Amino acid sequence: MAAWMWSDPPSLPSARRYGSRSPQELGIQVLGAFHVQIGSWLIPDSAWRVKTARLIELLALAPGHRLHREQVLERLWPGFASDSATNNLHRTLHATRHVLEPHLAPGCPSAYLHLHGDCLALTADGALWVDVEAFEAAGAIARDAQDRAAYRAAVELYTGDLLPENRYEYWVISRREELRGLYLALLLELAQLYEAHGEDGLASRTLERLVATEPTHEEAHLGLMRLYAFAGRRHEALRQYQRLRRALRHELGTEPAEATGRLHQDILDGRFPAKRVPTSRAVRAGSPMPNGSPVASPSSRHGPLTSRECEIAALLACGLTNRQIADTLVITGRTADTHLCNILRKLGMASRAQVAAWAVERGLVALRTHGANGPTPKDTYTYIPPGPSA
Repeated sequence: MAAWMWSDPPSLPSARRYGSRSPQELGIQVLGAFHVQIGSWLIPDSAWRVKTARLIELLALAPGHRLHREQVLERLWPGFASDSATNNLHRTLHATRHVLEPHLAPGCPSAYLHLHGDCLALTADGALWVDVEAFEAAGAIARDAQDRAAYRAAVELYTGDLLPENRYEYWVISRREELRGLYLALLLELAQLYEAHGEDGLASRTLERLVATEPTHEEAHLGLMRLYAFAGRRHEALRQYQRLRRALRHELGTEPAEATGRLHQDILDGRFPAKRVPTSRAVRAGSPMPNGSPVASPSSRHGPLTSRECEIAALLACGLTNRQIADTLVITGRTADTHLCNILRKLGMASRAQVAAWAVERGLVALRTHGANGPTPKDTYTYIPPGPSA
């Protein structure tokens, strides 16, 4: 049985620290497998019966670790008569308390499981740690900070799908998909951060991890095709497209999106990559752009705009839609949407128009006039692409 660890996101303390914790602290793993640990004692799998384990799983995933008695009865004994289901619940409660506290004396209250009226609660005098909550909290921290180390800590907390042994339990399915979706999204965002900082090798490895988990994730395959092509690994880029095609046909009975097919054909014909738009340098407030204009971003706790985000802001000012931006930069529409959300957050703005005005003011676009006597309604802005990376 693989060991699992307590976590104080975004760092992961070693299992050797278990011995220093209070015996009252309760830790529950439900990602990848079900395990319960109290202080330094890992409860053996053989101690659990099906219903006692299900009861702890239910409460570990419940909001506030509390459920109404009827909710427990419905999920653990569906279709049972009320009296029969209630008797089963009391027997299971008794058995579960003694799994958690083998030496609990008759008549003594449990330190962990309480039934007050119709409310069943899981509590702990010390800390109550559930890996799902730690994972979601770490993901929120990473997204707020846009920090690669925080993202790495978050994805390492995802040790597998939620309760895989309960694959067909209806109350697990939607939550499992939600958590899996978060894990895949965090991997994709981490890869984008790596690429924005010029760490293409780490970006590729992160996307490879993503497609190993979800072979039909087209955006990850598309990212790998781009990165392989940029690295001169043309044959690998072409093979990646064929892997995606096989996965989509086998799993979903579909074909890759038009944009993905177009990128494949461009790589095949030698049209991609053309001169790469650099993404290796973050553009900080006051730093010069390649055309000499400063980018004086408003103060923000979310840090600088990356070169890619400046490109997208400039293309917005040129009047391009998200779809057109995606086609121009050879990214997916979802990635363009994500970048725009990050730009709005970092600049403290609420609309595309504000971002476009900001890009014009900072000299990221040039005005192309059509009239001899100054600006006219037909005038347009033209994107000024950055020069080569330093």
